[in-house]
Amino acid sequence: MAKRFPLSQHDDAPAMASCEPASPGDRPRTAHDLLQIVLESASPEAALGQLLAEVGTRLGADACGIGVLSRSQGLTQTCYWEAGNQPILSRALCPLLDVLELPPVRSSMARTSLLSISDVSALPPSPALPLPLDADEESADALHQWLPEFWENLPTRSIDPPLELENRANWSSPGSILVAKTRFQGWTNGVVVILRSQPYLWTESDMQLLRTVSDQVSVAISQMQLQQQVQQQFRYQSLVDRVTSAVRNTVATEQVFQLALEGATSALRVDRGLVALYKYKDPLHKGRTSPGMPEVRVTIESQFPKAETAQPRPARSEAFPHEGDASAKPSFRLSDCELCQQVFAHPDLAIALPSYPETQSGVAVLTESVAAAAVFDLTALPSVLLVPLENQGTVLGVFVVQQQQPRFWLPEEVAFLRMMAAQLSTAIIQTRTLRQVNSLVDERTAQLRRSLDVQAKLYEKTRQQVEQLRRLNEVMEEFLSTVSHELLTPLTSMKVAIRMLREANLAPEQRDRYLEILEAQCAQETRLINDLLTLQKLESQSVTAQFQQLDLQYVLRDLQQTWADSLAEQQMTLEAEVPSRSLMLRTDPDSLHRILTELLTNAKKYGEVGSKIVLKASLEAEESVPQVVLSLTNTGAGITPEEIPVIFEKFRRGQGATQKAIPGIGLGLALVKGLTAHLSGAIAVTSQPMTKGALWKTCFTLTLPQVPDLSR
Repeated sequence: MAKRFPLSQHDDAPAMASCEPASPGDRPRTAHDLLQIVLESASPEAALGQLLAEVGTRLGADACGIGVLSRSQGLTQTCYWEAGNQPILSRALCPLLDVLELPPVRSSMARTSLLSISDVSALPPSPALPLPLDADEESADALHQWLPEFWENLPTRSIDPPLELENRANWSSPGSILVAKTRFQGWTNGVVVILRSQPYLWTESDMQLLRTVSDQVSVAISQMQLQQQVQQQFRYQSLVDRVTSAVRNTVATEQVFQLALEGATSALRVDRGLVALYKYKDPLHKGRTSPGMPEVRVTIESQFPKAETAQPRPARSEAFPHEGDASAKPSFRLSDCELCQQVFAHPDLAIALPSYPETQSGVAVLTESVAAAAVFDLTALPSVLLVPLENQGTVLGVFVVQQQQPRFWLPEEVAFLRMMAAQLSTAIIQTRTLRQVNSLVDERTAQLRRSLDVQAKLYEKTRQQVEQLRRLNEVMEEFLSTVSHELLTPLTSMKVAIRMLREANLAPEQRDRYLEILEAQCAQETRLINDLLTLQKLESQSVTAQFQQLDLQYVLRDLQQTWADSLAEQQMTLEAEVPSRSLMLRTDPDSLHRILTELLTNAKKYGEVGSKIVLKASLEAEESVPQVVLSLTNTGAGITPEEIPVIFEKFRRGQGATQKAIPGIGLGLALVKGLTAHLSGAIAVTSQPMTKGALWKTCFTLTLPQVPDLSR
């Protein structure tokens, strides 16, 4: 039964002569004519415009409107027509919404499918009426009215920009109103509003025409919504395919998040999308089986549209690990957000606000209101849908979409976000697995590199040892050759001298000569043996020093005189440079004499014929300790840089010493080093090539404490 609001019953009621209804002959004879409009139109949207223009013209209306209702969002689209103009399809809800919000319209349309108001100005003012508890079968449409129950609780309404109409007065102050719901398969999917600028008594024929048009409008709306649903499902599947392809191609997680958020916000026509990840302090508490609420930090990893400025973030505990650039992203504790706690408690269900009054598959029912972290801003964005990102029962994070306008989330929208969440979860697990694999590869690579370094060092050490053994072998061969020469040559000479001495008819001069040879060779063998014994005693530290006070002036002058004849054989001279006054030294005279003798012997062997040997003594102070420095410099064969570190070792000789038949077995400098250490001193050598010729300048420097520390 249609509900009428008659004109005012006062005597001064306005006359109705100018508002006669149109002639029935001017109207379509059957519903078939209207159905033809729907069938022959290029699109459901065009059919809505033609139907609206047809009914407006037939009813003599000044303005008409059709509102398309969504199960989840209420009034979503509108179609407007004004007399003399073409119909306009728009998403601008006003001014149609202003008419539907009139208290008599809103309260009455909850109880009936058709409403007529003959004179709007004659109605007494009344507040908006709530939906009655005993409403008839139409009350099942309560959630799908153009104004959901929670709309009035919003501080502001987000509506598209105002629509430019030629005469808004038709909508802001109508004279009469005729409203009808359109129903399709038991659901209210739209509303048709007919307006006249003047009061008018709507006839039964008018209302019957509106009923007939409403049936065709409901078909056109259902076709349009079905077409939109198909297109929406195509967009859903296309976006899921794009995200799946990005995940398979191992695109960076941040890019996958942005792709999903941008696509989801566009497909669902929401205002914002977020991806938040859960970071567990203790990895063992990732599952729900852990008692109590684990310590988790929720970080907003990505959002769309991107925030222009970084949002303030709460203080974070240092007990949580920092990853990447997380310090610049908003985060909060799981214990501070009841909404995210619901996600953790229901990893297999979506969380929706406003909460559903009845159970919907895949959506958790919240029996009481929950608080959310400030980053969600439920005051400005009250409609929220959260879908867990989970893997084998472990909550990895949450995929969030939000909208300013009131909205109930449809099952297909929840299913779409769950598919998106599954792909994002795969991306997260894939990225973390890849990160772990890369970390393992880096660790194994580092271990292999260290192993190769060790092997390289072992190889180098082995090579050095082989090289050292080779050199030792050469030294040993040279030593054996030298020892054989130094031992056999005197023995051969002694053997020849003995044989000659056995001759009976030797002259006295010859006998004396052979005896001298025998004596000299015996002395040489004795020195060689004594040198070996002395070196062995020095190495075993079984030699006792006899320290005496010496004046180096006399020591060096005596040494100069003693060696003068011997050096003259090679046309060499010894020059001693000593201080003008006495230079006293407390040391072992025999050891000092042996050191200087070996150094002079070495200089004579390797010095250039006709060269000069310089022996210099001086007193220096090292860390306030007086020291005597003796240096012996000669010119001749040099010591290469490779030989200097080993020149004081036993049986070491300069290059070419054997080939040049220079006598000796390589014990002289070894004795020098041993005796110097015995006197608590130090010996060093430098050898530099001279600018002219192949001669080298070699200098041995002997450093001795002026007064040795006998306690050592």
